[in-house]
Amino acid sequence: MQTSVKRGDLLIASASLVDPNFVRSVVLVCDHSDASGTFGLILNRPIAVPEALKKSLPFPVARLYQGGPVRLETMQVIHPYGQTIPQSLEVLPGTWVGGDFGIMQEGFREGRFDPDRCRFCLGYSGWGEGQLAGEFEQDAWLLAEGSADLVFQTPVTRLWAQAVRAYGCSHPMFRHFPDDPSYN
Repeated sequence: MQTSVKRGDLLIASASLVDPNFVRSVVLVCDHSDASGTFGLILNRPIAVPEALKKSLPFPVARLYQGGPVRLETMQVIHPYGQTIPQSLEVLPGTWVGGDFGIMQEGFREGRFDPDRCRFCLGYSGWGEGQLAGEFEQDAWLLAEGSADLVFQTPVTRLWAQAVRAYGCSHPMFRHFPDDPSYN
């Protein structure tokens, strides 16, 4: 099965994916190349903000997510401010990743940017060349188009079910997927 993954897509963990790093996860694909692999951030894995991080940042971070199991000491930021932050990577209309962190911090301090409108992620998810294709062959993932509303507006507790419904737009069997499948 050939699956065409692109920046801005959502990787939705299927029921057959048992890797504890990704069970019921929704990953925003931030970059993808068949030749070099895939980089993404898990959107629905909230974690406590470590005290050391709270003290080291000059702005408040109320919510923090585990972006994936790779390089947990690094922080990635998903934000709506890309046009004003140099080196941001647009992954969806209205949704950017990264950029010049100094300018971002300055914007938070001055009140031009609101940290509550961002998703701060420790670590990231990564797949080498051909690795994700192999996981699709094993039916580990569902693939859907992402949206800024889904990334920024959907409550984390409902994100997986909402993403499955987004997948259902092209696969009718999933169109009316319940928030909690155990109620089905």
